[in-house]
Amino acid sequence: MPQRITLDSLGAITGSLGTVTTVRVPSGSLEEIVRLDFVSGVFHPRSLRPSLDVSASEIGATFVWQNVTDSRDRQVDGSGVLIGVVDTGVDLSHPDLRFPNGTSKVLFLWDQTITGKPPEGFSYGIECSWSQINAGECPEKDTYGHGTHVASIAASSGLATGKYQGIAPGATLLVVKSGAPLCGGGSWTFDENSIIDGLLYLLEKASALKMRLVVNLSLGGNIGGHDDTSPLEIALDYLNGQGVIVVVSSGNEADNQGHATGLLSHSSSTRVIWGLLAEASNAIVDVWYPNDREISATLVTPSGEPVRGPTSSSGTETSDGRVTIASSTTARGKELAIVVQAGETLKTSGWSVVLNSVDDGPSFRWDAWVDSDSCAYPSVAFSSGEGYTIDPNGTVSVPATSNGAIAVGAYVSRNSWTNHLGKGVLAGAYHVGEIASFSSRGPTRDGRTKPEISAPGIFILAARSLDLPPSDDDPDQYHRVLAGTSMAAPHVAGLIALMLQYRPELTVKEVRSLLIEGAYLDNFTGLPELNKGSNVWGWGKADARTGTAFFRVSTMLPLLPSMFTANLTIDRQRRGLNGEEVMTLRFMSGDAHTFQVNGQTFTANATRYVITDRSDVFSSSGVFNPSVRIQYLLLLDSPYGVTEGQGWYDTGSYATFVVNPLETSSGFSQILGVTYSFDHWVDEQGNKVSSGPLVMDSPHSLRAVWNSRLSDLRPFLLVGIAAALVLILGFRRRRARRHQSRDLNSSMLE
Repeated sequence: MPQRITLDSLGAITGSLGTVTTVRVPSGSLEEIVRLDFVSGVFHPRSLRPSLDVSASEIGATFVWQNVTDSRDRQVDGSGVLIGVVDTGVDLSHPDLRFPNGTSKVLFLWDQTITGKPPEGFSYGIECSWSQINAGECPEKDTYGHGTHVASIAASSGLATGKYQGIAPGATLLVVKSGAPLCGGGSWTFDENSIIDGLLYLLEKASALKMRLVVNLSLGGNIGGHDDTSPLEIALDYLNGQGVIVVVSSGNEADNQGHATGLLSHSSSTRVIWGLLAEASNAIVDVWYPNDREISATLVTPSGEPVRGPTSSSGTETSDGRVTIASSTTARGKELAIVVQAGETLKTSGWSVVLNSVDDGPSFRWDAWVDSDSCAYPSVAFSSGEGYTIDPNGTVSVPATSNGAIAVGAYVSRNSWTNHLGKGVLAGAYHVGEIASFSSRGPTRDGRTKPEISAPGIFILAARSLDLPPSDDDPDQYHRVLAGTSMAAPHVAGLIALMLQYRPELTVKEVRSLLIEGAYLDNFTGLPELNKGSNVWGWGKADARTGTAFFRVSTMLPLLPSMFTANLTIDRQRRGLNGEEVMTLRFMSGDAHTFQVNGQTFTANATRYVITDRSDVFSSSGVFNPSVRIQYLLLLDSPYGVTEGQGWYDTGSYATFVVNPLETSSGFSQILGVTYSFDHWVDEQGNKVSSGPLVMDSPHSLRAVWNSRLSDLRPFLLVGIAAALVLILGFRRRRARRHQSRDLNSSMLE
């Protein structure tokens, strides 16, 4: 099915308090100045100059500019590296897109949207050379502004105001303007074939210039297999093979209810409900499932008219629009594309698709995505129903799902700024450091982890195309604020330009490995598994320092509560590591550093946390993983016998416990012939506990319950003797009283 590709940005910030317009574009984030946490004596930053908002400092780019040099003793700022951008164009007149000597940072530009002299080998558009651009003879304009913002994040010189330098301010740009505006300019869309042409153009230019190339694509779409089989995904794989690193925004789809998934089994069916969120003239539900299975699909319109697929290529007319259901097969799956078109607008609700399994195999998984041509964003969504779930996972956009793409998620590095009127703009729903809720999540449909990395993507301050009117929320006359993964991707593209200047020989695979292994980890990211990563964060936050001259070591005691602080020794220097805290330290490459923790024990609430001895030496990025064992206390209480088994047990282990002997009688009870026998245990809630092994999933306190019984006839004999004694004592008392009476009478007679 042809892919509809739009900008991965949430849109321009317009109006009071940063209202977000409905534009398909991912963007930036706020960043605080990061305090570098180096071990004493390793490295210390010098004073830093102003940079792109706060995000350049957040990912360590400012530190690299000031403190790292390449093999030719040049400042590492991306010099000598090309950054290719396929987007809405750029404002060639913007000072931020010029070098300090006044010449343009854009070496070549291909505007695919206007007629003129096209590049060699292509039949449309107009190509502008560097000399034409510098002479002001290139007619290209960025009337949408997204491309200007993206390009400046990657490579702004900061000349407009002396602020807002891009991540690689020394890099040079190649630009392809592609696509067309939608909805009167309120949105923008791209043609997949034109993007592929643009990528080949960038490759040819870089080859001719003999320069390393990083390509940024801040765009994507929902429709497709999400499995590296679409033409655009394959094109990115091809570029990788030519030594080109391609960075793609992961998309802003996690919150949009645009992905549904479920299981089908033999002769079963599922009705999947969906609807439009705003007016649109067409919509598509794209269903994918395994190659060795069969599904039939029936669209049910709001009027209740069923249309069973496949239809003819011209579709089937209904009272609610024309319905086309087509199937296709790729190397990794089958597709059922259900397309609905109306002359004007579709009804927004009442739509469903019934999926039927038509083979006799075992149950299997299907995935579906939705999209439409609505001017609103998001435009279409699934609704809850039976037999499927609406899943925020699996929402990474095509082509970020390509093996050849470094997909970038967005996190929050700022949630406020000051506009050009001196007024503060606050976005209180975002918290600095956390992942953006909209940032698309993996995995791909074929099970690969995406995104690879995350970068600032909320409220990034970067260049505003001067072909656009200003907004009250702009920080100044040259810059604007955007948000989305579109803004996260060029942070990573610029970072890779720094890496390639520092080490020009790096392969695509090595660049990817350095990004992943050197990713910054903190309490928000946690410690992703090295071989698995995270479908939310990738392998962590992008870090220019560990991409160049440094490596990082992260450590965490995930099972130790935050109330405790363990002692950690790094190169014989003692540091405290709080429970549940992720500590990340950076070191200069070429050094080796020893991390050590000695055995320690912490106890609270009948729970014990045992840290065992561990020592590791690091000379490259890695994770120091001390072992923490949780143990629970078992308390035993019994009025008789001796208990065995009380003590500490590892979590999940089995406790065995007994009381001996199981019968007892002693003292006066023994004289009386009373015997006590063990019956059962009760736990702290009064529940009866069997005598078998007990799973120690929490602390436990058990009490033994005993029964009593008479063991022989001695009690009856004792009762008889006691009764006789009572009678004798009673008889004696009566005799004594009679004697007292006689004595009294005698005395009265006298």
